Amino acid sequence: MAPHHVYGTAAKDKDQQAAVVPYRDRDHTAWMAEHQIERAYRERFTRTQHAQDETDRLLTHALDNSLVDQAEPSAWFVAVARPEWPLPRTAPPLAREKAPDLCATPAPAHST
Repeated sequence: MAPHHVYGTAAKDKDQQAAVVPYRDRDHTAWMAEHQIERAYRERFTRTQHAQDETDRLLTHALDNSLVDQAEPSAWFVAVARPEWPLPRTAPPLAREKAPDLCATPAPAHST
């Protein structure tokens, strides 16, 4: 959820409070200018909106295809998952017949 603000005291004057927004360029940390902060927030909100739109689309698809021909009232639990990070390009494509295995197999622990 970048950008991240860092608050602290200025190096030369400990009474002066400062807020900066760092970003990484390989192994170097630099500070964002105002226009970069504005762009970073705009990109953040755009990513969030796209993710919500895609989740809504997937949920609608699941509901339209799962609950169409219900003769009797029933209860359903519908879950929609959308990965935030794409699979590596070297990952093999998932075959449709293997998809149910994903629900039955626990995911490995992921550290960030």
